[in-house]
Amino acid sequence: MNVLRNAVRQAAPAAKRVQQRMMSGGSQAEEFAAAEQYKTISKGMVAGVGVLLLINGAIQAGTPHHHHEHPKLSYLQIRTKPYPWDCDCGPFEGECWDKCNAAKNASH
Repeated sequence: MNVLRNAVRQAAPAAKRVQQRMMSGGSQAEEFAAAEQYKTISKGMVAGVGVLLLINGAIQAGTPHHHHEHPKLSYLQIRTKPYPWDCDCGPFEGECWDKCNAAKNASH
């Protein structure tokens, strides 16, 4: 048993040295140069995305903006009883209120 322990103790430091050699990426100067390279690349990418954002904004600002009327959906107008006021219009339906008031004024 003692022989086995001694063999493991002697093999363990050698395995650590092999692992350290296999895992090392290079010298500290090489690692610093690689980090600086990726920082430069990242700054360039941020600048490139910013330029594309400005170009897209200029294109969008130059095109006319159209408001499209959405179709009235029948399931949104379900009422079980009429509103308690004279016109059967919802509180935020301005066009309906205008038509209702015009019809009242025309009938008087």
